[in-house]
Amino acid sequence: MIIFNRKKTSTNYLTVVALLFCSLLLWKCQPDKNTPDISDIQVELKVRRFEKDLFKLDTASQEIPFEAQVEQLQANYPDFFVVFESLLSNTSEDDSLLAQQLYHFITHRPIKKLYDTTQVLYNNIEDIEQDLASAFQYFKYYFPDRPVPEVVSYISEYTLGTFTYGDSLLGIGWDFFLGESFPYNYQDFPAYLQKTMDKEHLIAKAVEAVASNVVGEVKGNRLLDYMVNNGKVLYLKSLLLPSTPDTVLLEWTTNQLNWMENNYNERELWTQIIKRELLYSTRKSEFDKLIGASPKGATWMPKESPGKSANWIGWQIVKAYMQRNPETTVAELMAIEEAQKVLDGSKYRPER
Repeated sequence: MIIFNRKKTSTNYLTVVALLFCSLLLWKCQPDKNTPDISDIQVELKVRRFEKDLFKLDTASQEIPFEAQVEQLQANYPDFFVVFESLLSNTSEDDSLLAQQLYHFITHRPIKKLYDTTQVLYNNIEDIEQDLASAFQYFKYYFPDRPVPEVVSYISEYTLGTFTYGDSLLGIGWDFFLGESFPYNYQDFPAYLQKTMDKEHLIAKAVEAVASNVVGEVKGNRLLDYMVNNGKVLYLKSLLLPSTPDTVLLEWTTNQLNWMENNYNERELWTQIIKRELLYSTRKSEFDKLIGASPKGATWMPKESPGKSANWIGWQIVKAYMQRNPETTVAELMAIEEAQKVLDGSKYRPER
């Protein structure tokens, strides 16, 4: 029988805990005392608005053929078009077909309405540019030799939210951040996903795309490989966004974070992963809810548990590794391919 923490508490005790939690939350939103000084690191960042340039194309022009306008747009966004063409399912090298697809895209009434909605919410994005610039200042601190990618915004009719193209490009799709009240299709985006499709999560998801690019693909197919890889991504996100609450970094509710931060629950989850022989399992169907988006944890976990709970443990493993190996730089950590080396070097043991 699995016993996770379900202690009953009095109303007064809950009130005290709530007050303490609010204080803790305010404290955790402040940069850590070990947060580096980035004031001397210069990063100029301006989001290029592809969606604006796309919808400015004149479909009725008698002077400049639409195909020529598309060619010019493509020349202005060469790297971005490599990805955007795939979103349009354009696998042909026929430029006239691409122009045709873009014509239908910008004249299709539902897409035009979607574009207008995104421009209401994201017409002025100075705050987003400032937040991204700050994240990339930290990025340059930890990775001085890596370039700051060009940032391009777009809409894709709910096909792709964020992406990176090598080290040169970061794409942000506004239509994935219209808020929980926006009438997204529930079949495509269930409620637990819609809760994170808002402006509050936009920067964290954009930075996650960058962090995932730095960390790279998972080396191996064991649960341990996924845990450490995803733990690295979370660790890097927390470094680049030191003032962002863990709930946003993890895409969890406050209750889910509280549940996972309970030492008893973390220890019991780790124990069950070991007992069920999941740590070195390669059968992803056995642990997919432990590493992937889900409204709750695995079927054998309590309903209060969050999805991606093994990623939390992976994050704790990575943090423990860095604490025990202070001479290791962040760049060196990211270059370690063997998940077992990180686990062994962390000497991770959940607190009692």
